[in-house]
Amino acid sequence: VQAHGFVPSGSALHRSGAQPGDQVYVTGTLGDAGLALQLGEAAGATLQRRLDYPEPRMAAGQQLRSVAGAVIDISDGLLADLGHLLEYDGLGATLQLDALPRSREFLGRLGRAGIDADTLYHELPLGAGDDYELCFTVAQDRVTELDAACAALDCDCTRIGEIEREPGVRCRLHDGSLYTPEGSGYLHFGD
Repeated sequence: VQAHGFVPSGSALHRSGAQPGDQVYVTGTLGDAGLALQLGEAAGATLQRRLDYPEPRMAAGQQLRSVAGAVIDISDGLLADLGHLLEYDGLGATLQLDALPRSREFLGRLGRAGIDADTLYHELPLGAGDDYELCFTVAQDRVTELDAACAALDCDCTRIGEIEREPGVRCRLHDGSLYTPEGSGYLHFGD
């Protein structure tokens, strides 16, 4: 499938343009599609719908045109896709794991079917992919503009971290300690 469209001149969203100090945000919730895959038939209608019929964040993309620095959709997992975004500008980021948005359905079904809930609570939002939410950066002095833009949307925008000069993505737990993810998202062409 190919999709083509038009944007006003000079307002296209790009993967490049992040700056140190920018805040990292995501739309919606993360991990739902990955949990649906883990649970199979026990996923329930809401999680299965998130996997089978993802909603493109077109309205969010349109609202973000005037405020976001860099933008990417999360198809391969947050770590993989944020990594692609960071590569363009040779930057890194620190993510606050407890800030990652998780749906009520995700939290309610996580411990079912023998799944290791403690591990997957972080791993699925970081690496599962197929949620097709947007990950984007916003300069600190434009956060108020972002709040106004997000107020018009039918999904939440959640601050999850900050862009830094040091390359790589670091994940911090609520106590400040580093968390080392087990995976890095979907790899299209293997290791």
